Amino acid sequence: MPIAQINVDAESPVLVTENTTITGYLTDLDGDPIAFVDVLVYVNGNDTEAIVTTTDEDGFYTINYTTGVVGTNNVTAVFEGNEIYAAVDNSTTFEVYMLDTVITVEAESPVKLGNNSTIVGTLTDEAGEILPNAPIVITVNDDDVIDSVTDKDGNYVIEYPGEVIGINNVTVVFEGNQTHNPSEANTTFEVINPKDYITVEAESPVLVTENT
Repeated sequence: MPIAQINVDAESPVLVTENTTITGYLTDLDGDPIAFVDVLVYVNGNDTEAIVTTTDEDGFYTINYTTGVVGTNNVTAVFEGNEIYAAVDNSTTFEVYMLDTVITVEAESPVKLGNNSTIVGTLTDEAGEILPNAPIVITVNDDDVIDSVTDKDGNYVIEYPGEVIGINNVTVVFEGNQTHNPSEANTTFEVINPKDYITVEAESPVLVTENT
């Protein structure tokens, strides 16, 4: 039975959740294309579900695969053989990198002693996509730690009591996960004591006239 040969290549590196293009060709040993036959593509092991594609008239095949595993991914292309050609397979790898993230923070300032400062921000990835339901940690003055979670739009908001007069330092951290790198942002807000401020109200000027 004649022997076939199969080639496989994958675009690398790519960012997680993005597509890598897996391509290849199937020919006989003379380089003549084996057209219109199925090729099975396995990513990260033959125990995964095969992606079935078909060679074109030139023996080429291509698929777009959405990545989900960070690190080195293994690809195996398999031609199971037919009544003319024996089975053959070949393998390659591609690298998947984590996405960077951007977290923002703003704090209402100044606020009066005893009132709240509203601290808000947004968490996105480097492509500008929001990260919903992501845990974040907010630290005020290096010792008061508050755990929060972004909402469905990637936003977070907390009300923080203004109890320390002067400049208060705020640090917001996303610690990262399996697909996204950590990020951090900083800001400040000022708490003022109303007693330190004296309001002076002046009476309206009086017009003085002289009698003649």
